[in-house]
Amino acid sequence: MNNIPQDPWNNDFQYVSPGTEGAYDLYSYGSDGQEGGDGDAADISIWNIGS
Repeated sequence: MNNIPQDPWNNDFQYVSPGTEGAYDLYSYGSDGQEGGDGDAADISIWNIGS
């Protein structure tokens, strides 16, 4: 993909293929842009949205 949007905090989304849960993992490191964190800084993946 040439035009990958950024996450809501203007950081790059992270993409891994193959993924740990499926063919790929797509995730954001949250507001702090670093792995891990709590609250707004928590990592968000396609596998934990809405949980």
